[in-house]
Formats: sequence, C-alpha cells, structure tokens
Amino acid sequence: MNVIRAELYRYRKSIYGKAAMAIVIVIAIGVICLLNYANKSIDSSLLLYLGFDKSDITSINALAGRWTIIYPATSAVDIIMLITGICVVMHICSDYEQRTIRFEHQSIGTRAGCYMSRVAAATIYMVAVYLIYLAISFLLSLFLSDNREIYKNIKQEGLDASQIGTAILMIISEMIIISGFASLILFLCEIITNQIIAIASFFILVIAITPGINIISGFLSEAFNTENVWIINMLTAYSDGVISFGKVILLTVIGLIYFAVFSFAGFSLYKRRKL
Repeated sequence: MNVIRAELYRYRKSIYGKAAMAIVIVIAIGVICLLNYANKSIDSSLLLYLGFDKSDITSINALAGRWTIIYPATSAVDIIMLITGICVVMHICSDYEQRTIRFEHQSIGTRAGCYMSRVAAATIYMVAVYLIYLAISFLLSLFLSDNREIYKNIKQEGLDASQIGTAILMIISEMIIISGFASLILFLCEIITNQIIAIASFFILVIAITPGINIISGFLSEAFNTENVWIINMLTAYSDGVISFGKVILLTVIGLIYFAVFSFAGFSLYKRRKL
C-alpha cells in the first residue's frame, strides 16, 4: 500500500503529471463550451464540420441543459486517457531507465506484488483524472450563464433514481474500462522500456490502429461495433447517452477481460526480466 501511495505521489508531483492536468482542464472547458454552443441550436454547421452527424447533434441538444450533460462530455475521454497514458508510459519507462524499479521490488519483496502495485497505481491515477474531468465538466456546465437551467431542471423535476443509477453504472463501467486500458499500457512498457520508443509505439497503437479497426469493422458488418471490442473506442461508448443494462454489462465484462489478459501477459514478461 505504501508503494501505491508513493507511486501516486510521483504521478501527482511530476512535471508531466501537472502538465497533463492543465491540459485536461483546458479540454474540459473546450468540450463544455462546444456542448453549450450545440445547446443554443443557433447553427449546427460547426458541429457538422467537426464530424458530428445529425443524430449526434440531436442527442447533444437533448442531454445538454441538464445534469445528463456528463454523457456527451465523455466524447473526449479517449483524448484524456491518451494524455494520461503518456504520463504512465513516461513514469514506468523512467523506472527502468533509472533502475528505481529495484527499490520498489525490494520494499514489496515479490515480483507479483510489485507489478500489480504499479498496475493499481496507474489505474487509480487514470481513474482519478477521469473523475476530475467529469467533475470539472459538470461544474462548468452549472456555472456557464446560459446553462444555469440545469439547476432549475434539478430543482423543478428532481433527480430521478433510475437516471442516477444509470449514471453511476456508466461511471463504474468506465472505471473498469480504464483499468483495462492501464493494464494494456503497462504491458506495452514491459515490451518497450525506452521512453521515446514507447511513447511513439503508444501513439501508433492509439492513433494509427484505431482508424484501421473502424474501417475494417465497416467492411465486415454494421452489427460489428468496435466500441464493444477495441478499448480505445470503448472509452467513448457512452457519449451518445444511450445506456442500457446489457450495454453496461457487455462493456464491463470486456474491460475486465482486457485487465485480466494484459495484467497476466505483462506480469509474465516482468517476472522474466532482470532487474
């Protein structure tokens, strides 16, 4: 537990950790301003130009102006996780390059404990950034002058228990998906320990492979949805505001599979590594 706390402290106090949080705040402001623009329904041409289709804009208009604005706000979670993922890559690779991993191993005593502590610390860090992003997005939407109707809607209509339950399920599911993403990143860092090469590989994995998978899925079948398979697309699966119990269970189970498979694969490489 002390190792996890120490790792989280390093994430929080590092230059890249502080820079990442500043970028997250800027993105949160930008996303909420964009959603606020869509909610005004003055002109949807900008949103169409940015790649939103008409159904997306209709969904945004329906969800904005009330507390459910957190759903379309998750459309930027993949970018947020890309930024925090780079921080994790830099953090893990620096341990190998500076040989500080030896001290962690000595303090814990077992390779399994050491590796899973690093996975846990990375997961907690990424989940914390995700929750901070949601909180900032929600609070900004409350205090924007044109979005104060959110508070009025809550006061007049109350908070529906089913809506609250759905939002909680979404957040828990996203947290599990993020844990799967974190385990994938640590697996990558076990293969490539050089910071520059690892970051480049991470970008290729996220930016180059994701569009390719989407194109392939388009050729295969409309029923084959990459948001249910590829971890990057899973991060934004709830941005349309359509959240069913079956969808939550499916994405949660796949997130757990990612976590189990890549944690096992990463540890298999780590236990053979000479420290």
